[in-house]
Amino acid sequence: MPSKSQNKNNEIEVGRFKERSAFSINDGRNPLPPRLQKRPEFLAVAAANKKFVTTGFILQCGAPFDEKRVPKIGYTASRRVGGAVERNRVKRKMRELVRLVIAPKIASDKDYVMVGRKAAIKRPFALLVKDAEKILAKIENS
Repeated sequence: MPSKSQNKNNEIEVGRFKERSAFSINDGRNPLPPRLQKRPEFLAVAAANKKFVTTGFILQCGAPFDEKRVPKIGYTASRRVGGAVERNRVKRKMRELVRLVIAPKIASDKDYVMVGRKAAIKRPFALLVKDAEKILAKIENS
């Protein structure tokens, strides 16, 4: 069994991999929910076939991969979005959207995947927030 050690960010390191704390960022602002990290978790959400499309991103929701009932969110952006810099920029925008708008309103019985789209690179953040609010209203009604 690999040895475990604790680093300065209170994350437990196991070999090369880190076990993330329950919330990846908690700096006094709204915390981010835990992330989906493994491919089977992303595939389980995609298999539910519930997706909501906007100009800047797609939000998929599905049954949780595990039975802990803690909602998790995964972020992805394919190479069609652009190079590494653009993909990372889109994922940062999506994480901020989740922190500000989506996390306070998500259901605890679902996992979510946000898929970044190329339009999110140049789309103003205020419009992305409006898109997220529209999607949340659709999710509540369905």
